[in-house]
Amino acid sequence: MKINQQEAIFRNELIFAADAKAVNVENILLNLFMLLNTNGVRPKQLTVSGSKKDVDIDSVKRIFSVLEERGEISGFKENPDAVEFWLRCNLLNMVNRGKIDKEKISSLRPIHLESYKLRNATSARDYNTADQVYNMLNFDPLVKDELKKFLSDGWDKNTNKINPYDNIDVDSLGILMLIKDIKSRDFIQSGSGFQNITPILENQALLFCDDVKRLLLYKKIIPRNVLLDYLKTIIAFHLSLYIQKLIEVLPKMVKQGSINIQDDWSIVLDVTDNYESKIAPTLVLMQTE
Repeated sequence: MKINQQEAIFRNELIFAADAKAVNVENILLNLFMLLNTNGVRPKQLTVSGSKKDVDIDSVKRIFSVLEERGEISGFKENPDAVEFWLRCNLLNMVNRGKIDKEKISSLRPIHLESYKLRNATSARDYNTADQVYNMLNFDPLVKDELKKFLSDGWDKNTNKINPYDNIDVDSLGILMLIKDIKSRDFIQSGSGFQNITPILENQALLFCDDVKRLLLYKKIIPRNVLLDYLKTIIAFHLSLYIQKLIEVLPKMVKQGSINIQDDWSIVLDVTDNYESKIAPTLVLMQTE
C-alpha cells in the first residue's frame, strides 16, 4: 500500500525513527551493525568518478584470488565452483537472486560486526529502521556493549587485523578475509550523527533489551549463525510489537498530554495454523465485533 505525501510525514525520530516502508530484516541487521561499530554514525563509501563503488560477484572472487596469491588462503583456484557456491549461499545477500539479468549483490550477510564494509548501499537500505533498534538498545548500554562484543569476535579493532586466538566459525572468517584490507579512509563520515533519543515506549525498549540479553546467554552454546537468526526474529518481533502498540497508545498520550498513561494494550495471536484451534472462535468473535 502506497502512502501519500501527508502520510509520509508520519516519521518522527522522537516517536518512531523508521520510514513507512517494507524492509528486509537482513538489511536492518546490517545497518544496525554499522551503527554499533561507529557509535551511531552512518559512514558513506567514497566515490570514484562520481559513482559509488559497485560490489559484484567477480570483484569478491578477485579478493580471494589476491589473497591466494599472497599465500593467505589456498584452494581457491582449484575449487572455483565450490567457492562461488559458498559465497552465494553463506556470505552474500542478493537482490533478484536467480535472475541472471537483474541479480545483484546487496551486501555481505550480517554475520560479523564488520560485514557492512562491503555492500552496495542503495540495495541494502533499511529506511532508518536500524536507528529505531539502536535507540532501543541504547536504553540498556550494558546489553548493547555485550552484543557489540559478541559480534566483534575474531577482529581486533585496534590493529584492524584478524585475531587468530578467537575461535570463530568459517563464515565469519570468510567475511573478515574479505573486509580486512578495507581501510577507514575508504569511508567518509556522514555529516549528521545519530541522535540519542529515549524511546517513547520505555517498557517496550526494556523488554527488547532483556530478550537480547537472555539470547546472548547462549552465545557459547548455540552456533553463531543460528543465534543470529534468533536475533533477527527478536528484532522483527519487537519492532512489530512496538509500532502496533504505538498506534494504539499514541493518540491517548496526545489526548492526555503525557506519556505516562495506563498501559492496557494487548494482542491475541493464533500461531497454530489451525482453523479449529481453541483460540480460533475467539479471534472470529473479535473480528466480527
